[in-house]
Amino acid sequence: MKQLRDNVCRLFGGLAVLSILVFFGASPVWASCSIKTRPDIQSLMEKVDALPPLEEDTASTDRVYQEVLCLVQAGLWSKDLISHEDVNGQLNAQTKVSVARLLDCTQNHTESEITSAKLNSEISIILSELDSLTESCRAAVAKARITRPLPAEPIVTVAENRVQPVNGCLDIGGINDRDIARNRKTLLGNQSICVTRENFTEHGLKWSFLIFTNLRKKNGPVWGILHDNEQAAFDSGLYAITRYGGKMVAVETGEKRVFWGKQDPNRNFGTSRSQTASCQSMYRKPSPEFTSRFMAHFSERYPVLTLHNNANGFSGGGGSGGISARRTSKVMKGLMSPNAKGGLGDEDNAILFAGRSAISKSNGAKKARDYFHKRGVHVIYEHIQNDRSDCSLSNYVVLNKKGRYFNIEAEHGHLKTQRRIVDVLMAYIGVSEI
Repeated sequence: MKQLRDNVCRLFGGLAVLSILVFFGASPVWASCSIKTRPDIQSLMEKVDALPPLEEDTASTDRVYQEVLCLVQAGLWSKDLISHEDVNGQLNAQTKVSVARLLDCTQNHTESEITSAKLNSEISIILSELDSLTESCRAAVAKARITRPLPAEPIVTVAENRVQPVNGCLDIGGINDRDIARNRKTLLGNQSICVTRENFTEHGLKWSFLIFTNLRKKNGPVWGILHDNEQAAFDSGLYAITRYGGKMVAVETGEKRVFWGKQDPNRNFGTSRSQTASCQSMYRKPSPEFTSRFMAHFSERYPVLTLHNNANGFSGGGGSGGISARRTSKVMKGLMSPNAKGGLGDEDNAILFAGRSAISKSNGAKKARDYFHKRGVHVIYEHIQNDRSDCSLSNYVVLNKKGRYFNIEAEHGHLKTQRRIVDVLMAYIGVSEI
């Protein structure tokens, strides 16, 4: 156990770069931990590289990693509070997957490879995923009725005191958002992109949409960005509207996948009790305000388009993700293109579309599959059955006959490939560059 505790202390070097890190004080878990300051990324990778493989089947390993993560994320909690069974239960599976990915990402690389920009980016993404577990930790602590104050809920901030141009577009410099900051130079250099926002409250959740419109071609395709922690998806959407016109609607959730630890935006679609009766992942049912406001941005002229990012591979196939063109389940059928090359060959980069019939019985779906396969793009077909919605956007669109639905999936960080698939999809639906 001592050796395991020492390994966990070294792992703390990796977790320490999380933005919500707080000082640990004299917690007994860290009594032998030598890391006292926040390391730089190279130091982090060197320390993680030295760790042994995660013993995934050892109960004591699970418990220690859970305690480590909750300490980092929830603050200065004592060991007896952090080991509460509800806290451990919430963090178990996600913690193991994320930490295992962090270890796997570094263990098989040479020292020179560890300093590469590509690996830096991959590890930053994994750390971001660990950061997202903050919400699970908050929910678990709240469930356990621990009364000590938790860190504040994530806040989506848009500066209110900036003077907006006459045309109603927001001042880019006045929007406090990481996606905006990452693309600020591009946005400031392109006067045709207008950014507006839409705020509303439903079931106590204060939602905010950022809407990006290409003023040169307002009536182009519309893209939905439902997960605020998927950077390549956001950047690909900005690329799409810049090149082809139209609009991008981004749901702002403080760089988290799950908003306030309560609601995944992509499990929040349904305007009536009957539409949401089968949904297991809704904070409150139904969500007519969220659904109608989001869908109001789409038109019948084009399909409903979305962009998502996913983890590497899939669980059960040597990876940690849930979406893959190599994977087939009762709902999703992966269809690898025989013509895929380069980045398009990765199983995690694919175009997903959905229908009520099995693909073998849908001529339209088979034609779409053949079109994308010919151009080297993998396909994932979602067969939506029995009117049992999971309240995802794809289910809502198909079951309520809101038009065709296409989602471009790409692994985190695969921006170039995701943009290539955007170009292929635009050609498929007949949209030309502006």
